[in-house]
Amino acid sequence: MSEKIDPSNQYEVEKSSTLYDIRECQKRMLDLERRLENPTLSEEQMKDVRTAIHELFEKLRDIKT
Repeated sequence: MSEKIDPSNQYEVEKSSTLYDIRECQKRMLDLERRLENPTLSEEQMKDVRTAIHELFEKLRDIKT
C-alpha cells in the first residue's frame, strides 16, 4: 500500500485492516475457484471447497465497511 496509515487514527487503522481482510478473502476465493475446476477432485474434496467458499462469503458479509 503506497499511502501511509497513521496508527493514532483508529478509523484509518480499521479501514486499512478491513481492506486487507477483503483482499485476503478475494485471494482465497480465487484459489478455491481454481480448485473447483480440477476434474480429479473427489466428492468429499468438492464438498470441502464449497464449504470454504460459503465460509468466505459469511466472513465478507461480517466485515465492517
